Amino acid sequence: MDFPSVLRVVLALAAVAGGMLALAYAMRRAGLVERLKGGAGGRLQIVDSLALDARRRAVLIACDGVEHLVILGPTGETVVAAAPTVDGAAPALRAVNTNAAA
Repeated sequence: MDFPSVLRVVLALAAVAGGMLALAYAMRRAGLVERLKGGAGGRLQIVDSLALDARRRAVLIACDGVEHLVILGPTGETVVAAAPTVDGAAPALRAVNTNAAA
């Protein structure tokens, strides 16, 4: 490849990278990044997460005024407890009957 071809490739790469950066900046300024992450008024929020071991994780999820304690693992997920949220206070989680027929 001669010099003008290499220069054209480098300039095209710089233009694409610049366009991506400009789009990311515009999305951040418009508040779209927070919305994609689940913030800014979203109904679903991960309150806390804890690794139990190398394969399982406990996750506290809040949705529509109810917090759910969920265990995530390679074989699936299990809802352990759920409780309504109270403003400013930690809810008392109650056990969920996972043996009930659907």
